[in-house]
Amino acid sequence: MSNQNAERPSELWRWSATTLRDAVRAREVSAAEVAEAHLERCAQVDPAINAMVETSREEALARAAELDARADGARDGLLFGVPTAIKDNTDEAGHVTSNGLVSASDNVAATDASVVAALRASDAVFIGRTNLPSFGLRWFSENELHGRTLNPWTPERTPGGSSGGAAAAVASGIVPIAHANDIGGSIRYPAAMCGVTGIRPTIGRVAKWTSPSPTAPPASLAENLMAVEGPIARTVGDLRLALAAMTTFDPRDSASLPLPYRDEPALPRGAKVGVVRAVPGVETVAANLASVEKAAEALRDAGYEVIDVEVPEILEAHRVWQRLLYEELRPARAEMAEIGGRDLAASMANSFEIVDAVCGGPASLEEFMEGYTRRNQLLSQLEARFLELPLLLTPASAVLAPLHGADCRGVDEARELMEGQWPMTFVPCLGLPGATVPTGVVDGLPGSVQIVGGRYRESWILDAAQAIEDRAGTFTPIDPMGA
Repeated sequence: MSNQNAERPSELWRWSATTLRDAVRAREVSAAEVAEAHLERCAQVDPAINAMVETSREEALARAAELDARADGARDGLLFGVPTAIKDNTDEAGHVTSNGLVSASDNVAATDASVVAALRASDAVFIGRTNLPSFGLRWFSENELHGRTLNPWTPERTPGGSSGGAAAAVASGIVPIAHANDIGGSIRYPAAMCGVTGIRPTIGRVAKWTSPSPTAPPASLAENLMAVEGPIARTVGDLRLALAAMTTFDPRDSASLPLPYRDEPALPRGAKVGVVRAVPGVETVAANLASVEKAAEALRDAGYEVIDVEVPEILEAHRVWQRLLYEELRPARAEMAEIGGRDLAASMANSFEIVDAVCGGPASLEEFMEGYTRRNQLLSQLEARFLELPLLLTPASAVLAPLHGADCRGVDEARELMEGQWPMTFVPCLGLPGATVPTGVVDGLPGSVQIVGGRYRESWILDAAQAIEDRAGTFTPIDPMGA
């Protein structure tokens, strides 16, 4: 038994998903013990951070008992016995999908979304559902139905959004991995803010079908080309495991492709990583630049050739993301602001003022179509760069984790945040994969960087993230402040 497996049973919540899975498979611990330990951890720390909107104790223990009764030949699920949480904008049969909306507080899902079905088929144990902002539309995680999720490192600052509940739960030991989704940074940003790791896969890698409901309107063009499902975890190894478990094909999802996850042959020693520290007109704060330099040194030590590069496609893709996403939101803006609550209304008002100032006001149909044409051109140009430069290293953000409500106070404060999120937005605009990985703790806040690669190169991204983790270490689970 490993040293980690030698931990006291009451500390099973400290173990990695991989260690838990292997121990449950081998009957060194039971799935019931594992589920109970994580449920107890949730009861201990969640009151301090409000990461969970629901805890499924009876269901989790019943599922764990069923797994424990399995014969030895039926215990090969990728996440066998691993506690997992589902984000509250994604259907889980028999549970409310509220999307943070008071009006959807009784919206019980009849069926699993495709990603939830994949996790269930991998023999994960669902212990609850995680918090998010209304409609999943902010880099914060609060709503009028379930309240505010706090960052386990510092209650004054955002845990990120929209998967802030997922990241906070992982960082504080409630679950070793959590489901999340991302159309503008909602996997990678909260992972970075909470000192854990997260990956958004290439569009089509993980199916995202869900049944029609009041909180899941028909998918827009931006939804099809930018939004993904993916995992958040404490270690890169667990992230790779969870991504493999989530990867599934579902023909009901128009973007889904029959591409099982597999590790590509590793990049050769000396493969180039391009470092982008900033974009024109947006200064990156010193602490985040220090994280980039630490990651760059780790990659050099691992045998990569790390070079500074300028990638003008990044800033332009950030602008195209603003144009396309907010133009598709515009027709429903008033209704969403009314249903989503006061803070969402203020955030959306600021966001539209910022985007319209940058893009020259509402787009005509011709301008909107030109935006998608330009998006495709930028993707082609960046993929051509990846032929010689397989990976990019960027800050996770140009700004520090903001104080709660920074997007719904003055427009200048909201503008600083939105412009500082260029590392988050250019990736979904182009449908690329990207991951954030922590680099250390500075002045009480976790530092993190982002690795981006070409489409379907998730394993190269994870290899580079592993090299950083191997040298920087891991910093969670932690006891949340106030717990």
